[in-house]
Amino acid sequence: MTITPRNVVVLGSTGSIGRSTLEVIEHSAGHLKAVGLSAHGSLPLLMEQTERFRPDLIAATDEKLACAFAWPK
Repeated sequence: MTITPRNVVVLGSTGSIGRSTLEVIEHSAGHLKAVGLSAHGSLPLLMEQTERFRPDLIAATDEKLACAFAWPK
């Protein structure tokens, strides 16, 4: 049987609730997929999450930090 995952966008993925949400997604046995992540100031962690979950979209709300990041690595 093929599982069609539910798409999830995690706003504030680097905060405590966002990190917990990503843990749930990771342990969902393919039932959930992180298709979007966003963060404000913790861009190194956002980049780690991006490499781990491979979302379609990422957003960084702190413009100065976002501009300082080189993507893709």
